[in-house]
Amino acid sequence: MNTIPIFSNNPVKESGEAAKRANSLLDRLASAPLRQADIDKLTGVYHDTKAARIKAERGIVHTPLEVELLLKRIAQGGHSGKFLADAFISAYRIGQPFNRSLGELIRLDTEAFRLFHQILHIRHVSSWSDDVLYEIEQRIKAEKNIQLLSR
Repeated sequence: MNTIPIFSNNPVKESGEAAKRANSLLDRLASAPLRQADIDKLTGVYHDTKAARIKAERGIVHTPLEVELLLKRIAQGGHSGKFLADAFISAYRIGQPFNRSLGELIRLDTEAFRLFHQILHIRHVSSWSDDVLYEIEQRIKAEKNIQLLSR
């Protein structure tokens, strides 16, 4: 039975094929820069799901869209309302371009900026539903028509 030191303070006793694989990995680590995948193998850290791995790689937390707040801000109109409406339509309708400068983000308040960020991730949140997104789009279009008629 071989004793394989893992990070020197935590010896693990292994025998047979497992010891050979661990020794091979340790030899490779000794001659090359550490890679996160190798550290994970040695320490037993594994990502349970594809979503967890993607989240770790991107470093982004996808928060669900605050639908009622979005619709309220769009109904209020103004720059933020129009910007958010255009952003949602473009994010939902793949072929619909977003014909605004991202420099306009500077004009959004914190709440509107958060909503914009949520819009960017509408299809990355695990609970998304195309039926719900379609309904939101229809409500936004109706609100835009109301605003046009009231001018």
